[in-house]
Amino acid sequence: MSSFLLIKSIILILYIKFVYSKCPPDTTFILESKCNKAVQLAKKFAEASVICKGTNNGQLTSIPNEYVNTYLNGVANEFFTPYAVTQFWIGANDLKIPNQWAWEDGLK
Repeated sequence: MSSFLLIKSIILILYIKFVYSKCPPDTTFILESKCNKAVQLAKKFAEASVICKGTNNGQLTSIPNEYVNTYLNGVANEFFTPYAVTQFWIGANDLKIPNQWAWEDGLK
């Protein structure tokens, strides 16, 4: 039981959004003409972002609308264990200006 709680507390999910027109073979899904890869890793936000940039120049995913939000929730439910579904990184942060959230890809 304690190992389950430990895993639950450290697993974070990140989505790597690729900006290529041709998707790499390990692409998990394509959404709005973007290649996406769902990766299950225990990483802090900054580490997750660096991993994405180092993987085919990707980035943590942005959520531009309700459709994408709903779709990504479905992907999380399908690809990841139930205890980790609510723990995944997206590309929004307030690292540059505290309490002023911005998307890594510049989405407004």
